Amino acid sequence: MSAMLKLIIFQKTNKMKKYRLLLFVIVIACSSNVFGQAGYLGKRCHFVFDARFSPAILTPVYMVGTHYCDFNTHFSPSFEYVVNRDWVIGASYQFEHSKYTPEYSSHNEIPIPPPNYTAQESDIDLYGFGIYAKYYTNPKAPLGYYYKFGLDYFTYTATGKIKYDYLPMSTTFKGEDWALGFRIEFGKTVFVSNYISLGTGLSLGALTNGYRFMSMEKRNEPIHQASTRVLANYFIGVNLTLGILPF
Repeated sequence: MSAMLKLIIFQKTNKMKKYRLLLFVIVIACSSNVFGQAGYLGKRCHFVFDARFSPAILTPVYMVGTHYCDFNTHFSPSFEYVVNRDWVIGASYQFEHSKYTPEYSSHNEIPIPPPNYTAQESDIDLYGFGIYAKYYTNPKAPLGYYYKFGLDYFTYTATGKIKYDYLPMSTTFKGEDWALGFRIEFGKTVFVSNYISLGTGLSLGALTNGYRFMSMEKRNEPIHQASTRVLANYFIGVNLTLGILPF
């Protein structure tokens, strides 16, 4: 093999190595930008406890003696993972206990005159889970202003009593139902130390259930009234969060 041919092969080999090295550097740079270091202190795991407060003006806690400063409270322990400097994904377990007063109800399709009953305070117990994503407007997730988009699944149970005037004992009822929900939120997260975060936000949501007031086909049963109450609680809320960012 001539010296000239060896030189050409050597130069081509060096070029190929340079191209491979350049390609490797580009891939690493892109990976670091998309899936690399998180925006705030390089940490990724964020444990959050979220409490959402919904005003009870439209659906008061008590039918008589309502205080319009009352709130319904929804709790959501969550785990968040910082994907990159802009995005966070999370999953939450959710629960809520609420009260409402059933309106006139008809059982077994037999109409009962509204004046002949006394509604008693009843309970709604709600449990569920959700998944969500947060987009932070500054590249330091989970620090700063964010937009949150979430999907939720709930099951809830309504239990209580209704006392009819012409019956010696109260009528006990229990109903169960479920709903899917979509929620958006705008808020801000701040850190009071390298590990502890505080946050606040305003959220709006809609459910697949609870629209009894829009349909004449829905029977006026306590569980349907409870669904409307759950929808009202879910519609708007002020969120307060406490979080830990350990690693």
